[in-house]
Amino acid sequence: MRMDPRQLIPLPRRPIQESMKRLSFLFFLATLSSHAQMHRVARPDSVTRAVGVYEWTGDLAKPTAARLIPITLFLSGHFEDAAIYLSTPVPLAIQTGTAYELQTAGVRKSFLDISYARNLRSAVVEGATTYDDGWFGYGKYRPLPKPKPSTQSAENGRPEFASRVSLDDDVKDKKDRKSDDPDPERPTLQRPNPNTTAGKQKAPKETSGVSQAPPDPDTDPDRPSLKRHASAPDASNSTEGVTAAKGPILADPDRPGLHRGRPTGATAGELLPQLSGLPPDLHQMVAVSDAVDRPEHDFTHHFLADADRVAIIAKMQAMAKAVLANPALAAQTANPTATPDGKALPEPAPAPAAPKATAALKTTASRPGVRKRRTSVPTTPAAGTTPDLLDGQLSAYDLSYNSTPTYIFTAHTAGAGAAAMYVTIVAQPDLDGGLQPVMRSFTDGAHLDRVPRLRFVDVVDAEASNRASLLFELRAAHSRQFALYRILAGRADQTFLTGSTQ
Repeated sequence: MRMDPRQLIPLPRRPIQESMKRLSFLFFLATLSSHAQMHRVARPDSVTRAVGVYEWTGDLAKPTAARLIPITLFLSGHFEDAAIYLSTPVPLAIQTGTAYELQTAGVRKSFLDISYARNLRSAVVEGATTYDDGWFGYGKYRPLPKPKPSTQSAENGRPEFASRVSLDDDVKDKKDRKSDDPDPERPTLQRPNPNTTAGKQKAPKETSGVSQAPPDPDTDPDRPSLKRHASAPDASNSTEGVTAAKGPILADPDRPGLHRGRPTGATAGELLPQLSGLPPDLHQMVAVSDAVDRPEHDFTHHFLADADRVAIIAKMQAMAKAVLANPALAAQTANPTATPDGKALPEPAPAPAAPKATAALKTTASRPGVRKRRTSVPTTPAAGTTPDLLDGQLSAYDLSYNSTPTYIFTAHTAGAGAAAMYVTIVAQPDLDGGLQPVMRSFTDGAHLDRVPRLRFVDVVDAEASNRASLLFELRAAHSRQFALYRILAGRADQTFLTGSTQ
């Protein structure tokens, strides 16, 4: 059956065109919204954070001698050696007026205001160095501000005012006052007087580009800076403008100069008790300086019961004794002690078998007609037991939010030379309820030049990321270094290592 072409009804084209227009309009709106979102991306937080180690002897508030060792400077997303970064004339981390927070596991305890810095050279005394080599900062101890007294009452716990006025006194005062006198405590509205306020209007500030001073490079927002004490002079806060630069060069307060005799003043470097060498009563604490006031984060791991701490200590001691019995275990971790060669001590040769008791001949006094008699004197065999651990210290931390605890155990044995052995264990709980070693270090007094001793200082958030790293001192026989370790995914990775101070 053939159909007449005239019977075919043409499709409407106008609705299709309107649909295409609507789709194009929606696409244009989506493009505008995406373009607007691209311009709303916030600038990432610029972190300038310095970390150092504060060493002192005596009392912390009034030390007999002290110094600050600059360690790291986190800048533009990476670490710099704080002892050499911008060290002309003085490193940025220990410039005069820089304020440091003395912390313990991320909690601030006090402050240290840098007064001056010194670049020392090591001196050899009877064949042994004093570990005084490089830049050191010296400053004044400043305690935390005292908390404001609470206004809450000890009886009911409700806030109270310092002074009270009874209701009867208020009523008597109102009765004595005349009814025509206005109440001085009653709020009133006043209209401004145009005659008095007209002359007090401030003149508009000039915005012409000719009258303004050229931009100061110290006010560049991208220039790294650390927190400075309020009493310290800061060139970036100067408001003198261009006319101040036209003065004589000798009048510049920041111009370096030579002084004869003892310097005076905080900026010139007042005389402070300087620490030298490594005395027996040396104390260490982490010092942090940041350009931004950040909330503190306590990384201490709190045990639920004392029995849990005792159980962890027993397990860590067993792991330490295993390393003492077989030092080759210190090389089985992913990243052992950070040394230039990265090698552990060779496995010791098996101890020779204990000799049997031998009899020493002893001749007795002979008499005529009496035979000589031999008496045996037994010797004590060598003991093959593991030496006892001394000064065992356990530290527990939560290095980040919702992380498993990290345990650090350090100990040593008695003796000198090869008999003095040092062991450091870093472990974390495993799925079976035990402890998995993350980092094991072993050395002795005879191999400190090749494998230094790992001395734990503290944990520190060196990147302002709310994640702490382990700060160790690598002390050799005649030099030392400082290193940061990041514990992540069951392994220890070294993120920073300072130069060697001799």
